Amino acid sequence: MGVKLFAWVGGLALFLGVVFFVKYSFEHDLIPPELRVALGFLTGLGLLVGGVFLHRRKQYLVGAQALCATGVVILYAVTFACRSIYHFEFFGPIPTFLLMALITTTAFLIAVRLNALVVALLGMAGGFLTPILLSTGVDNPLGLFGYIAILDAGLVLVALHRHWFFLAALGALGTAGMQIGWAAKFFEAEKYFEGNKILIALAVLLGFNALYLATGWWAKRRTQTNPWLTGAQLGLAAVALAFTAWFLSFPPLAGRPWLLFGFVFLIDLTLTALVLLDQKVALAQPLAGLAVFGLLALWTGNSLTDERLNAALAFYLLFAVVHTGFPVFQQKQRGGPAPLWGSQLFPPLALLLVLIPIFKLAELSFLVWPFVLLVDVLAIGVALVTTSLLPVLAVMVLTLAATGALIFKIPTTLTGLPTSFFLLGAFAIFSWSSVYGRCGS
Repeated sequence: MGVKLFAWVGGLALFLGVVFFVKYSFEHDLIPPELRVALGFLTGLGLLVGGVFLHRRKQYLVGAQALCATGVVILYAVTFACRSIYHFEFFGPIPTFLLMALITTTAFLIAVRLNALVVALLGMAGGFLTPILLSTGVDNPLGLFGYIAILDAGLVLVALHRHWFFLAALGALGTAGMQIGWAAKFFEAEKYFEGNKILIALAVLLGFNALYLATGWWAKRRTQTNPWLTGAQLGLAAVALAFTAWFLSFPPLAGRPWLLFGFVFLIDLTLTALVLLDQKVALAQPLAGLAVFGLLALWTGNSLTDERLNAALAFYLLFAVVHTGFPVFQQKQRGGPAPLWGSQLFPPLALLLVLIPIFKLAELSFLVWPFVLLVDVLAIGVALVTTSLLPVLAVMVLTLAATGALIFKIPTTLTGLPTSFFLLGAFAIFSWSSVYGRCGS
């Protein structure tokens, strides 16, 4: 450990020295930019070739691996500088992407062929440090996270091939840290509320969830499902939902429920797909449902208006159907463990949410009542499948509460009273007949 530790520290120190040389020469204009990056590329390639040469001669194996790792991260850093700092004409999006992919592939081959964990670890550390050390204070989310995606892809390839699964989790941790750091430094409400720039932030969050879901699918095909991989995706999904809660604090974003909760639905689908891939995390699906309904409750209480009621009802019903139906499907069709308490929980939660607009809004759309009826039907279906009366009893009480709340809002002139009493009676008869039918069956 002593030899390895000093070799790794030395490699990291050499990487930092090259990076600070590039940054210092840039700030003080010591030498032309072209010469700076040329020296950086030559240094990186020299270390890479020298490390491979020493390793093939079976000399200083630990030091040779550290040299290879340092060469890889220096190439990362210099390429990133060419694109994001110097904006060289040659380093457009496609050439830069191809060069980054080549460096990543090289690091992957070296780590696998030399069985060099240090190449992966130092490559990861240097890769995530590069944007921070070379930051110029200019916001470039597509360039930054495109680079991080390539870095993550390389880590995933090494992790799956060498069974170093914890590398994928470390990559996800670094990615989440970069997302939070970017938002803290560059996310300006006035800037990202213009047009559809917010789509960039949502695409970044969704893209990394999709990347790690694809990793889980590939690992499943190779029979390499591992808790580290599963934990990586769960962590990134949690970060995405936390970002959504933060976005809801901005009124311009809270006024776009179709966009934000459409994004939440896609994140929810990635978690559902993860449960299909790894049934050991079946609990993640109902817990995600609770988080989603928490977001809906937060938005409903703070931002619901008459114009947004239709969107609210649509998402209440959509998430109730998904989180009610999936555990039943999983248990009945897939034969896997499924927490059926989730199926019984979400229809009442949907009706609890609809009570907020009933009490909050001055005028209520008639669409509320078809929504209540559909949720009642959903609860009855769950009761039939799970052989439990609890969801029916819960929605019956909440349905009567919703209808009663409407009656209290009727003016003293009794306008609309017969309709409200009709709704109250109809839902009561419907609910009690359902309970009676369930008991009889």
